Amino acid sequence: MFSSCFVIWALLIPSGYSECTFTTEKVYDWQQARDCIHSVKLDVENNEATRLKQTIDELLDNNVFIDRMHSLPAPFEHLSSDIRKKVSEVPTEGWNSAEEFYAEIAKIFVDIKDAHSVFVKPCSNPFTFVLPFGLSAVYDEEKKYIKISFGDLPASYKKVTDHYLALGGEDLRGVQIAGMIPDQDGLFGDPAKALRKWANDNLYVSKLEPSMFNSALKSDFVARRAHLNPIPNKEERFQITKDNITVTEISLPFYAVVNKDIESMEKLCPIVPQTKQSNSIQEAKEILKISPTKRLVDDVSHFEPTSPSPSQPQNSNEWVTEFESKYINCYSTTMDIEGSSKPVGILRIPVFAPESTEMKLFVDGLTAGMDKLASRNVQYLVVDVRGNGGGYVTLGLRTLQYITGDLFPIMGEYHIRHSAHHDLLYNAGLISNISHRPFLQPSTSSPKLESTWYTDSDIYTFNSTTGSRFQAKYSQRYSMEICDDERQWEKLYRVLKKGAKKTFDAHHLLFVTDGLCGSTCACFLKRAQEARKGRIFFVGTPPAETDGVDLDVAYDVASFAGGSVLDSDFLFAFSALFPHPTDKKKPNLIPSSFPRTGSRLRWAFEEIFSLSHDTRDEVLEFKVNEPDHKLPVFPSTDDYQEAGYTRLLSAMSKKLTGVECEPWEVLPNAECKADTEHHSILGNPCTIEGKWDTQTCVHAKCEPGFYDSSLVGPAPKCVAIPKIYEESSMTFRLIPLWVILGFLALSALIVVFYFIHRTNKKNKMKYQTINDNSKAEL
Repeated sequence: MFSSCFVIWALLIPSGYSECTFTTEKVYDWQQARDCIHSVKLDVENNEATRLKQTIDELLDNNVFIDRMHSLPAPFEHLSSDIRKKVSEVPTEGWNSAEEFYAEIAKIFVDIKDAHSVFVKPCSNPFTFVLPFGLSAVYDEEKKYIKISFGDLPASYKKVTDHYLALGGEDLRGVQIAGMIPDQDGLFGDPAKALRKWANDNLYVSKLEPSMFNSALKSDFVARRAHLNPIPNKEERFQITKDNITVTEISLPFYAVVNKDIESMEKLCPIVPQTKQSNSIQEAKEILKISPTKRLVDDVSHFEPTSPSPSQPQNSNEWVTEFESKYINCYSTTMDIEGSSKPVGILRIPVFAPESTEMKLFVDGLTAGMDKLASRNVQYLVVDVRGNGGGYVTLGLRTLQYITGDLFPIMGEYHIRHSAHHDLLYNAGLISNISHRPFLQPSTSSPKLESTWYTDSDIYTFNSTTGSRFQAKYSQRYSMEICDDERQWEKLYRVLKKGAKKTFDAHHLLFVTDGLCGSTCACFLKRAQEARKGRIFFVGTPPAETDGVDLDVAYDVASFAGGSVLDSDFLFAFSALFPHPTDKKKPNLIPSSFPRTGSRLRWAFEEIFSLSHDTRDEVLEFKVNEPDHKLPVFPSTDDYQEAGYTRLLSAMSKKLTGVECEPWEVLPNAECKADTEHHSILGNPCTIEGKWDTQTCVHAKCEPGFYDSSLVGPAPKCVAIPKIYEESSMTFRLIPLWVILGFLALSALIVVFYFIHRTNKKNKMKYQTINDNSKAEL
C-alpha cells in the first residue's frame, strides 16, 4: 500500500525536482521554475483578484502622470493609455494560475514604457530566465550592417554559461548570428532589425526604440527578469554562420536563477488575509530601510560594481587607470582631434544611488578621481553615464555643478499631484513646502503658501489640436534647492558646490549616453543639455546607409525623466508606523496591503519641467532631447575597459573635427562686436576688422558671475546671478531668526553661569582661607 502511494505521489511531482526550493548559488531548469511559479493559484475565498484591482485603482491617484497619459504628445501618441480603465477590464476569473492574472496586470504598465510606473508580480519576482550566452554588436563599415554575435554574459550570470558548458553544450561565444526571433511562419529576421522590434514590443525602460535596442543588447534579451514580463518560452531559436558560409539553425535553452533563496512558493508569496490591517511595526521599519529610489535603480540599472584597482594604477601605453571605486571610475588617455593628440579624461558614473551608508564613498571617489584628472591636465572630459539607472536627484545635480564649476542652480520646476495619500504624507512632513523658492525671482519675496500645499488648476493634455483638458489639483510649481529627503547628506554635498580643481566648459565637456540614463540621470543629462553644459553623444546608432534599418525614429539622451518615485511598499509601511486605529491621525485611507505578499506598484509622484524658456511648460518625461551626435558604437562586454573606450573615443574624435559650432554654441542675432555690455562670449569671436572668425569655435557662454537668461526668458542676455544663489547661500537655507536668537540666549546663559561659578569659587576660596586661618589660630 505504501509503495503504491509513493509511486502515485512521485508521478504527480514534475520530473527532476521534488519541491519548489531555490538558492542563489545554483542554476535551475526552465521547467522547474516555470511549474513552481504556475503552481500558485488565485485565492477566490479571499477575493484576491478583486482586491488587487481595487488597491491599484486607489494608488493610481498618486501617479503624477495619470491624467496626462490619456493623450500624449508626439512622438508618444501610440503610448497614450487610460490605465484605470484597462485595469478594471481585466477579468477576475478564468485564470489557470495567479501568474497569468498578474502578468496581464503587469503588461498594462509595461506598455506605457515608463520605468517609474510599473507593477511587480509577486511570485515570479525573484526569478530571471537566462540564455547561456550574451550578445555583442559591432558595425561593419565595409558591408554596411550591424553584426551581432554571441558573447559573454554579465558577470552576475556567468554561472549559467558554466552550467551549460558543463552539460556538454557547445561554446558559441564569438559565433555570428545570421537570423533570430522567427515569426509565426518560422521565418528568421535580420538580427538587428528583429531585435529592435522585439525590444520595442517587450521592454519598458524607454519610450524610444534606439534606447530599448541598446537595452536588449546589454542583457535584457538574454536575461529576462520575470518580475514584470511573462515567463519566456523554453528555448530561443537562432540561425548562426560558421566559417562565413554555412548557416545552421540552433536552439538555446533558458535556465532559471533567483536573486534570493526560496524555501517554498507558499512562503515566497503568501496570501494576505483581508483581516490583516498592515505590516507589523518591525516589518515596516525593515521595509523603510530601502528607499523607493533604491528599489527603482535595482530594477532598471545595468550596474555591475567595479572592484577597486591596486593602489598603483596599471598603465597600458597611453591608458592610465587613475581611480576606481564602487561608484566612480576615472581613466586618462589621449584622443586624436584634427590630427593632434589631446589628453582626455574619462569619468564613468554607473549610478547615482550609493547605499545610504556609502554616500561619502561616492563623493570622495568623485573628488579624488577629478583631482587625479586635474593633475594630468586633461583638455577634454568624457562623462560616461551609459546604463545609469538614476538615484538621488540632488546628488546628480550637485555632481553636474562640480564638474562644470557652475554654481548657478540648474534645477528646474517640479510639481506633485494632489491626492488623499499625499495629504497624509504632507501632514507627516514627508512632502514639504519649505525652501521652495519661486524660480528665478530673487527680487521678490517668496509668497507664503496657503494652508493647502496644492492649487486648483487646469492640466492640459499637450494635444493642442483637441483642446481637451483635465480638471485636477496640483501643487504649485517650485524651483527646488534641495530634495527634502536628502537633507541628511547636505554636509557631504558641500564639497561638490565648490567646483572641482579643474572644471570644463561646454566645448570640452563631452557626455556619452545610450539613452538608458534614467530618472536622476535623466535630470542630470537633460539639465546639462538645456543649460548648455556640454555636447552629448548617443551610442548605438547605425549610420544612414545601414542596410535594412529604419532610421526615421526619435532619439532621446535619456529615459524615464519623471522626477521622484514612491511605491506601495513605502506607503504601506508608512501606514503601519502610525499609532492604533483609534488615533485620529491614523492614515486609514491608505490600503493596508496588496492581497498577496511580493506585489508592488511604483509610480512617479513628482514631475519635472523643462528648463528652457521656450519649452518651460513641457514635462521632461514627454519631451525629446535630441543628442548632438550619434555614433555607430554598440553595447559590448568590454564597453568599460580599455578596448571599449578606445573604440568609443575613435568614433567621437571624428565628430570633433572641423570648426562648425553646435547650434546652441552661438548666440542668435548677435552682432559682431565687443560684447562687454552683455557680458557674453560669442560662439565665433569677432576679428579686429569686425567680422566673424569662422575658423575658430568657442562656446557661447556668459562671463563668470552671469547666466544666460534665455533659459528663462525670450531673449538671450547675460545677466548677473542673483545674490540669493551665490555660493554662500545657494545650498544652505538662511538661518532662521529664532535660531540666531536662541544661540545668543544660550551664549548669554553660558556667560552668566560662568560668572556665577567664578564668584562662588572665589567665595569658597575666601571661606577656605578663613577656615584655615581659624584652625591655625587654634
